Amino acid sequence: MIFDRSENLSRYMNRDDARRIYEFVSSVNRETPTGRHEIDGDRLFAFVSEYPTKTRNDAVLEAHNQYLDLHFLVYGEEKQEFYYRPEMTESVPYNSECEAALYCFPERKNELILRPGFFSLYFTDDAHAPQLAVGEPETVRKIVVKASAAVFENESL
Repeated sequence: MIFDRSENLSRYMNRDDARRIYEFVSSVNRETPTGRHEIDGDRLFAFVSEYPTKTRNDAVLEAHNQYLDLHFLVYGEEKQEFYYRPEMTESVPYNSECEAALYCFPERKNELILRPGFFSLYFTDDAHAPQLAVGEPETVRKIVVKASAAVFENESL
């Protein structure tokens, strides 16, 4: 799991992929349609969404096998919890259609607050619960870039 400023993305991945992601994320605004947006076919694509943040009781703790998640906020703020997947108890087995497995929340919390200008990156060993309210629920606009795990394998930085 990585949490950093958006402009530092190239520290963690191939510079060309980081540039494409950063250019796409920088172009998203309130008028950008929600839904899937292509960046580089099935290697890199993004989902733009808008939703009200939730309480922990309504949240889902998930992990993915094929894609890494990069979360960026356009506006608003949300809390995200994150955990080491191999230590978690699975509640719903991996489903290839939604590319996720679900996990039980532990008592302890590891959390961060995501705001515009920052990103969180979750690898396949990271179970994560995004979309959590910071205080009272609020509507946020968010971009989740799905990056094939291969994007981060054997890349020259």
